[in-house]
Amino acid sequence: MRKESKDCIVLILDAFRQGGIQQSYMLIIQEYLKIYRLVVLIVLESSASDLKLPEVANLKVVKLQSKTFYDFYSILKLKKYFLYYKPSVIIASIYRSQIWSALIVSKKSKLIWIENNTYINRSKTQWALMRILAFKVDKIVSISSEVKMISESKIHKNSVVIPCAIKPSLGLNYSKRKNDFVFVARLVEQKNPLIMIHSFAVYKETQDSDSTLHIIGDGPLLSSMKLLSRKLNIEKYCVFHGDLEYLEKVSVIAQCKTLVSTSIFEGLGLVKFEALAEGCCLVTTQTGGTSFLPLEEDLGIFITKSDINQIARNMKLSINDFYWTKDLCQKRAKVTDFFGAEKVALSLIAFQR
Repeated sequence: MRKESKDCIVLILDAFRQGGIQQSYMLIIQEYLKIYRLVVLIVLESSASDLKLPEVANLKVVKLQSKTFYDFYSILKLKKYFLYYKPSVIIASIYRSQIWSALIVSKKSKLIWIENNTYINRSKTQWALMRILAFKVDKIVSISSEVKMISESKIHKNSVVIPCAIKPSLGLNYSKRKNDFVFVARLVEQKNPLIMIHSFAVYKETQDSDSTLHIIGDGPLLSSMKLLSRKLNIEKYCVFHGDLEYLEKVSVIAQCKTLVSTSIFEGLGLVKFEALAEGCCLVTTQTGGTSFLPLEEDLGIFITKSDINQIARNMKLSINDFYWTKDLCQKRAKVTDFFGAEKVALSLIAFQR
């Protein structure tokens, strides 16, 4: 037990299925179990595919069956839980959880909002409601400087940048990796997956190698990616893994040399840092989270325009033996020190005096 145990903390979010936010919650909950006598996770819209937490005495998981924002019955149930558990701190992520928590929080609890993305699709009404309720929030956390810039301009209240937590490296050998690439994302327009296929095709034209592109994820553009890979005659070099559990995903990442991210926008792009933790090189477009990347040259981190030829050129550079010394692999992994679960968990509940 770390120092004197605190009483209760509540973490609340809309859904607890596989995702970066949820994976971070899994990690920081483990840290709060060491600090608080009781940790309560409240999931507004539970499902059979929810992530599984360990069964321990001081962890309570509450699953509601709310389906809509205007579910007043669930709001009342949530208020009863807040009154019953009397948490000293409430951490709310995702819009519905944030709004509901602010509506019903008591003055005895400190409320933290976590802004997890560059929410460009929120309506004017949604932003207006957040501005109105922000006075009841004790701390707003943005997971990157890009998220901070948008959130502060919309909510008109200062926020602090704290990233999501990631697991430590699997400790796999940095050496003897194949010249393979990995792309991890939901296969939707935001992630720009078709430019990944085009870039890999250009790479194959200019690099005589047996490199494979591993695609982890699923979504509406999956069939288009497969069709494009056949059209560009690289189908046999593309492995479509579908969605993978966390350990399976990281195991594939740790066997590749470079993770490529082609997203149009991101809040943080957590998988970029998961790959760095495994010593991978990184080729990424300029999206959320790049402010955490060092400016040091010759580290094997390439920030590129959304340009097929430039992405392919940086992919080719990243597999060069120069970037694959033990020292450089360790330096890339060290970039993620700030993403450690203990550091993130304690930073979230730290309040200025």
